[in-house]
Amino acid sequence: MTGDKAFFDTSVLVYVHDRADPRKQETAERLFRSHLASRSLYLSTQILQEFFVTLSCKVADVSADDAYALTSELAKLHVVTVTPAEVLEAIATQRRYTLSFWDSLVLVSARNSGAVVLYSEDFTHGQMFGTVRAENPFQSVSES
Repeated sequence: MTGDKAFFDTSVLVYVHDRADPRKQETAERLFRSHLASRSLYLSTQILQEFFVTLSCKVADVSADDAYALTSELAKLHVVTVTPAEVLEAIATQRRYTLSFWDSLVLVSARNSGAVVLYSEDFTHGQMFGTVRAENPFQSVSES
């Protein structure tokens, strides 16, 4: 399964570096390393932006310089550039699924990357959006 293209939402990537919840950090780090090793990890320019802002402003142990360095490393991976056409597609997706615009843009980017799974806390676990399945990797972590 880790060979399949996987799109990572911001929070999953942030948890890799956030020590506030060690169980979530461990889960996120394991998932990240697995997909990194199989070269199946995808994200978008939106995710890069959100990742930097979240790390530098909200994660206590990460300085702005460290957030920049970590964002620079992520930028070397498979990154989908959000285009004007995808913004319009996200608007249509928002209306179709009754999602927030930003979540819709994440979903459109995941679909356009060819990902079969979208790792995120912001969607219903297991929900299918066409060919993309949303998975909350922390569902069992949160329930325990």
